[in-house]
Amino acid sequence: MAFEYNSEKSNKIKKALKSNSSDESNKKETHSSPNIEIKTIEVQPPHEIKQRYNIMLDPSVKQKADKIAKDKNFKSTSAFLNELIKSL
Repeated sequence: MAFEYNSEKSNKIKKALKSNSSDESNKKETHSSPNIEIKTIEVQPPHEIKQRYNIMLDPSVKQKADKIAKDKNFKSTSAFLNELIKSL
């Protein structure tokens, strides 16, 4: 058989799993603090439904837009272009 039942090994595995789960629950308890501050949530502006548009860009312009979006930590180049056009 591929696996043979061994009660000694089985008991060791159960004991190890129990100690791991108790360690994890202890870690969770130490991370929580009673002095948690809840930040106020500001009212968000109404969400606009996005529409798809196709635009043609020169490859060099696309590369520059990709680089700027990446440098500024935008989720995508289209998100960067969206914010750029909004700011005009």
